[in-house]
Amino acid sequence: MGSKINVCLAIILVWFSAACTFGNNLVATQELSLQQAIKTALAESPYLHAIQQERNADQTYQDEAKSYRLPQIDLNEIYMRTNSPMEVFGVLLSQKKFSMADFAMGDANHPAPIDDYVTQLQVAQPLYMGGKIKHGIMAGKKMAAASDKKLERAEQEVRCQTVQAYLN
Repeated sequence: MGSKINVCLAIILVWFSAACTFGNNLVATQELSLQQAIKTALAESPYLHAIQQERNADQTYQDEAKSYRLPQIDLNEIYMRTNSPMEVFGVLLSQKKFSMADFAMGDANHPAPIDDYVTQLQVAQPLYMGGKIKHGIMAGKKMAAASDKKLERAEQEVRCQTVQAYLN
């Protein structure tokens, strides 16, 4: 039993001395300059990545505000199949397929089903919105400029924290 403990202690001692030796070599070979630390912190900071995503969202808001000047186009396709007497009569009239022979049908209360397709194209162009579009674009520009300043401030904070951590 005593020899097993001695073997375990010897293995632990060898492992510990190897870890210390290799650990000291790694620390000695990897020197990090202040400029490299700052560059790495700016590239890898999750905080800066979040601020950059906010900045991208603010840029998108500005682009969205500009798009309100453009015309809006809606295209709709409607399909209808009915056997309701009133609707069948109306569809036949709107399709210009109603004739005098249709008055002589056998049972006017139970007509054969009819299909109808309606295509609609609608274009809306804003002419005047009371300054809403203009002020939306101006607000978007100001939000984009503010987000640029916020990003600059965040980069300065990361630099400052990196210098403090490096010097400590």
